[in-house]
Amino acid sequence: NAQHVRAHADEVPDAFKETVGPDPYRKSVAYTLERSRFSRVEDGFNAFLIGVILFSGVLPKAFYAFADAAGRSASAMAAFLFLVGMVLDVAHIPFDWYSQFHIEHRFGTNCDVGKSNVPADRWARLVQIFSENGSPNFREEFDHWHLRF
Repeated sequence: NAQHVRAHADEVPDAFKETVGPDPYRKSVAYTLERSRFSRVEDGFNAFLIGVILFSGVLPKAFYAFADAAGRSASAMAAFLFLVGMVLDVAHIPFDWYSQFHIEHRFGTNCDVGKSNVPADRWARLVQIFSENGSPNFREEFDHWHLRF
C-alpha cells in the first residue's frame, strides 16, 4: 500500500482532481505513509509480545496459577481467556494513544466535535455559552468545534 501511495504521490488522481486540491492530497499522502510506518512498528511489537507469551513459558505458568486459584470449571477457563485478552489489550494502550492523539492530531484528522456527538440540550447550552463568551474554535455556521490539544 505504501509503495503504491509513494508511486502516485506527485499528482492528484484524475478521479479526484475536481474534489481534492493538491495541498489536501499531499497531506493525505503524508498521513497515509505515517500511518503505514506506525503500523509496521505496531506489528513488530505484536509479534514480539506474542513470541514472549508463547515461548517464554509465561502463559502456562499463569494458566496453572489461575486454575489453582479459581478452579478448572468452564467459567473459570473463560475468565482466564478474558483476562489474557485484557492484558494484551492493555499492552496496546500506548500505541492506541499515539495513533489517536499524536498522529491524527498532527495531520488535523479526528479533531472535530459536532452536533451528532452531543445530546441536543447540551449542544444548545454549549452554543449559548460560546456565543456569549466567545470561542476561537467554534464556528456556528458549521455546527462544530475543532479541538486542538
